[in-house]
Amino acid sequence: MTETAADSEEAPKENEKGYVLITEAYLNLRAEPSTEAEVVSQLECAAEVTILADSDEWYQVQSGDKTGYVYKKFITNSYDEARAAMLE
Repeated sequence: MTETAADSEEAPKENEKGYVLITEAYLNLRAEPSTEAEVVSQLECAAEVTILADSDEWYQVQSGDKTGYVYKKFITNSYDEARAAMLE
C-alpha cells in the first residue's frame, strides 16, 4: 500500500500546495468536513489544491474559485505520487 500524506511525516501544511491522490473517478469537495455534507465540486486526480486549514481527518482546501473540505488521506504533497495514482 502506498503511504499517503495522512501517514507521512511530510504531510502538507496550511497554505502549501497539495495534490489529489485518488485512483478512480473524482474526489468530492464538500461544504463541511463530513461525508454527509453537500458536494460543492469534484476534483480530478493530481489536481492541485491549496491547503487552508487542517481539521482532524479533513483539510479545508481551495481549488480555483471553490473552497471546501476533502478527506486528508486523499491529499499528498507529492505531485509524482498523485500522478502515479492517476496512471494506475
